[in-house]
Amino acid sequence: MINYVLDNFCIDLSMVWALGCSNGGMFMYELAQDSRTHNLLAGVAPMVGLPHYGYNFGPASPMSYIGFWGINDPTVPPKANPASDGSYLPERSSEQSGWFYQTADSTTAKWGELL
Repeated sequence: MINYVLDNFCIDLSMVWALGCSNGGMFMYELAQDSRTHNLLAGVAPMVGLPHYGYNFGPASPMSYIGFWGINDPTVPPKANPASDGSYLPERSSEQSGWFYQTADSTTAKWGELL
């Protein structure tokens, strides 16, 4: 679809953003690192979506990023959740039905290093 739009309309690629919520938010990280799409985006805006643990690859090219998370969200947490021993799990912060998510803290820190 995006190729059709680019071929048939005058589009300013510096203004094209992708936005997704929940699983769509997780998909924003894929779009940002995929060789077929990263150069078509000025930025991504995930809402309550974070990469699964081990899949926080960052963008394939510099782009803008803004993320939205709920401060008390136990499933897709913005900050590391405390472990039972009182320590914190900075990368693998939430377990919901067997899925482990990166935290927003570790995701934004990694993206900041890459840009």
